[in-house]
Amino acid sequence: MCVVEPRASVDPNVGRCEVSRLPFNNGPLKVQPGGIIRIDNIDFLSQLLTNVSDDAKMLNEEIFGPVASIQTFKTEDEVIKRANDTEYGLVAYLYTKDRSRGLRVSEKLDFGMIGLNRGLVSDPAAPFGGVKQSGLGREGAQEGMKEFLETQYVSVTW
Repeated sequence: MCVVEPRASVDPNVGRCEVSRLPFNNGPLKVQPGGIIRIDNIDFLSQLLTNVSDDAKMLNEEIFGPVASIQTFKTEDEVIKRANDTEYGLVAYLYTKDRSRGLRVSEKLDFGMIGLNRGLVSDPAAPFGGVKQSGLGREGAQEGMKEFLETQYVSVTW
């Protein structure tokens, strides 16, 4: 059970609630500990999970914690299908040595933002937002400003 402190108006994005949901040592996963992360006054290791099966719970939840899952694939079509097979779509990360392959795959991913060979996608000059159950609309950049405008249509006959 997750409880917000009585004097807090908003629970931290990554806090005790999220930490309790992280899939550490779950099933036949191979856990590779990383550096120590301090979140909400709790110290724990970041995790790199390998041998993650397609039906792993963590692949169908948005986990806002220091966890990365690694899966292998044989074809681009296979990895695109698996990546898009989620109800969420805030951000996808793609790493490759081949720039044209990265751009080609990025165009087929159903996510609001793509990090191609980089781990940080946020930028004040870029629109921020997801698709599917991860959001509607954009914040920031020119696209975010459109949220504050009203469109008016005038139909006239002379």
